[in-house]
Amino acid sequence: MDSALATVTITVQPGNPNRNPVAVIVAAPLADFSPSVTNKVLIAGCGDTNACLVLDGTQSTDPDGDALTYCWFLEPSPVPFAIAPVVTNCFDLGEQTITLVAKDPNNGTGSAMLTIEVISIDEALGLLIDKVNDSSIARKNKRPFIATLKAATASSARGQCHTTANQLHAFQNKVRAQVSRDNPAEAECWTRWAQYIIDALNR
Repeated sequence: MDSALATVTITVQPGNPNRNPVAVIVAAPLADFSPSVTNKVLIAGCGDTNACLVLDGTQSTDPDGDALTYCWFLEPSPVPFAIAPVVTNCFDLGEQTITLVAKDPNNGTGSAMLTIEVISIDEALGLLIDKVNDSSIARKNKRPFIATLKAATASSARGQCHTTANQLHAFQNKVRAQVSRDNPAEAECWTRWAQYIIDALNR
């Protein structure tokens, strides 16, 4: 994820023009913002076309101990959208590539890149339905869960955010009651993804 460019400075001893030049290699910074991004798939809020994300570049380091400056880019734009170590930015639906460039006073530069995907509530519900359909649970036993999720999808399409959240809560309760004991890993996956959608609905 990280890339760096070292700076080479050529110096000559003052008053001694016959002395060989000395190459001083200045170590480049290591840019890093990965700890601040725990999910690479973001869900836009109800009716929204973007999702906001906090980006923290303070884990970036410089081997020489120099203070760093920060520039954040959204590919392919050459113009930074922010120039602070910690920023909050909203990203449109679709795949987005973010680059952090950290620079030290000696012009050493390091960069880090991360691609995220922003999806709508309806897309997130569709992915949850796919998770249920792809599970190892018998087809007939999946039907109640699929029915609840399709009802939530219909409510979302009508812009009924509160109803959609309530239906997802009902889905979680069904999963805990009927799936958790025999299929704890799948139950955890379903309920966690449902909660991720609920959190987006409540923003």
